[in-house]
Amino acid sequence: MFPVTLPDLVTIHHATGVANVDTYVHVFAGAFPTGDRKAVPAGPTAAEREASPYHASVEVIDADGTIVRSVLHTVNGYTFTAIAAAHTAQRVLAGETRPGFQTPVGLFGRGFAETIATTTIVDL
Repeated sequence: MFPVTLPDLVTIHHATGVANVDTYVHVFAGAFPTGDRKAVPAGPTAAEREASPYHASVEVIDADGTIVRSVLHTVNGYTFTAIAAAHTAQRVLAGETRPGFQTPVGLFGRGFAETIATTTIVDL
């Protein structure tokens, strides 16, 4: 694993108030294409997305040393993003809005991710 910034986690401090967030990713061999960039497809095929679900874990250590862990299991990130964008648009068009910058959890509540496809969050 190596440290990386993931777009969906960049704003996590807005929802949690936690300022010190590190993210790590496990990447399987061959996950990154090599060669001519122009030959790389725009994204994975439906079969590739189906075969590669997304899993994320979080560990929070409180100032007193208390540790809390959760794991998220969902569809592939490409699929999740498309469905989440459609759900967000539907809710905003239905009037669920607030002015200014909003994160999905800030606007729709902490259960928003679990409304997307087969997403589950398990507290360990």
